[in-house]
Amino acid sequence: MQKYFQFWEEVKAEAGPLFRWAPMRSGAGGWKLRISPMPVLADGYILWYDVGANLPKHLDPSPAGHLRLNITLREADEGGIFQVEPLDESLILRRGKALLFRPDWVIHEVTPVTRGRRVVLSIGAALPRGGFLDNYLLTPFMFKELLTRYNKTKKS
Repeated sequence: MQKYFQFWEEVKAEAGPLFRWAPMRSGAGGWKLRISPMPVLADGYILWYDVGANLPKHLDPSPAGHLRLNITLREADEGGIFQVEPLDESLILRRGKALLFRPDWVIHEVTPVTRGRRVVLSIGAALPRGGFLDNYLLTPFMFKELLTRYNKTKKS
């Protein structure tokens, strides 16, 4: 249990000050603006990628697991593409400029912006243990099954 609380203390420290721009943790040139007061249970950021900024391939560690909704507010003119490992694509729900995924399961990256800028609204939520969420969101197989069912209902 101590490791869990230590992890969240590190998350809070890394989140940066509220409503102040801070460098992204990747050190790859992007900026983040924290827009939520509680980075432990839920977080919200505006992510800003200028030319040369990127996000290297990674997983976001989380002891409880979490969901992330990214909404692209401005696409870069060139580059700045959100990508995942091919096998992980089935674990992402994409709708227009929005995508929902488990960043603790899906290896993801943003390619370098080569022209223009990329701006994203990123909202995350920690997953509570127990009940319905355990069945559908806490195992990759069941999350994939939930997305498959959702896609079938949208097509019919």
